[in-house]
Amino acid sequence: MKYSIYRLPMMKTSLFELACLYFGCFFFAGFLLYLQRLAENDDFLKDHMAPILGNQTKILLCFSVIVVMFHYQFVVNSKTEVRCRIMVGDLLWRIRIRYIAQCVVALACCFTCAVAIHAALRFQIIHCIQLTGALIAYILASSICIGIHRN
Repeated sequence: MKYSIYRLPMMKTSLFELACLYFGCFFFAGFLLYLQRLAENDDFLKDHMAPILGNQTKILLCFSVIVVMFHYQFVVNSKTEVRCRIMVGDLLWRIRIRYIAQCVVALACCFTCAVAIHAALRFQIIHCIQLTGALIAYILASSICIGIHRN
């Protein structure tokens, strides 16, 4: 079973796209914090950006739905490959574990970079932590859908 142990479920290009999406979410969190910092010194920005700055967490989580769409796209596109792997002896729970591990490693790398950037710019990291929790929930939810056959 050497094939099933070392064969990762996601291709490198898909993993790179996913990492870019994760980093884009963290970048957007930093952008919102930058807007908040600018609005502290400018009354015009404070007045016009108040609804956005007051709901940063909600806006950030809505923006992260793009990642959910990517995970769903991967699950739909991998149905045939998962079915073939099961036919040659790989176990579904192993495929799911490898998928979770691969996504979490990409997320951890992006989270580390984002926290380093936020710390260098003296931004709060609470949005990064909240976003990481949401993205982990997306990963777990999409891993459950792997291997479910819909006709």
